[in-house]
Amino acid sequence: MKPRRQNSYKGSYGHVLIIGGNRVDGSQGMGGAAILSAASTMATGAGKITVACHEAFHGSLLTPLPDAMTINLHDASGVKDLIKQASVVAIGMGLGRDEKAKVLFIDYVQAAIENEKSIVIDADGLYHLASLHMGNHELITKLREYSANHRVCLTPHSGEAARLLDQKISKIESNRLQAIKQCAATYGGNWILKGAGSLVLEQEEGQEQIYVCDVGNAGMATAGMGDVLSGVTAGLLAQQDLSAEARSLHQAVLIHGFAGDVLVNQANSDTNTLLVGQRGLQAQDMPAAIRHVMQLMIV
Repeated sequence: MKPRRQNSYKGSYGHVLIIGGNRVDGSQGMGGAAILSAASTMATGAGKITVACHEAFHGSLLTPLPDAMTINLHDASGVKDLIKQASVVAIGMGLGRDEKAKVLFIDYVQAAIENEKSIVIDADGLYHLASLHMGNHELITKLREYSANHRVCLTPHSGEAARLLDQKISKIESNRLQAIKQCAATYGGNWILKGAGSLVLEQEEGQEQIYVCDVGNAGMATAGMGDVLSGVTAGLLAQQDLSAEARSLHQAVLIHGFAGDVLVNQANSDTNTLLVGQRGLQAQDMPAAIRHVMQLMIV
């Protein structure tokens, strides 16, 4: 990655809209998913971040991230206005799985398509996508057609891929290469199948290119790591000053994995002490490590 231009401002580096962090009636809140995603987006260097989450979490989000903007997830009109302004829409992290969340997912993804935005779909967004596919919803066809000429990134783990393909997890794990190809053929877009040796499938000039990630560690098998990856992906996509290679899904996966390895294996340059081990690694540790990896990549 090249250094930033001296003559630039926040708008030069994109605006990411994170949509998630809901509080479902009769259930626990999921604000942390959106917070982790937003923090990781910032760590990559995106210029502006807005988080559309349940208003109950606005205070919790602004305490660690005062440089983020917020809007009520359920303010459909306001969120769709922000989709028009954003460079990238990342949706699904803690969105919830009830019918209200499903309606919002459909509404916001359709708005992102209509306004020709790059899209990242993760977590509960993938849950709703599978339901829509089972019901032959028109959004599936729209998304597949849209992804032929626009950046759409989908980031399931094996359980989510199993639901997307209506298969057992054991079948996904028995042939992960076949599974990620089936996902791309069914839904279109670029894919990561998360796990040890994550697979990345990207459409490049009409051809499928598949990568295997050989960085990362078992300490990353913990809650919130997927939300972090969605933030890294969205943050890179938003920065138009970066090369196409730097803004790719496989680059996001590499940065995410390297950051996890930094936390486990390398010393903190400020305190000269080890940060964390595999047992103690948490998703909230990742943004600082992501910033460190991004700096190491500048040439």
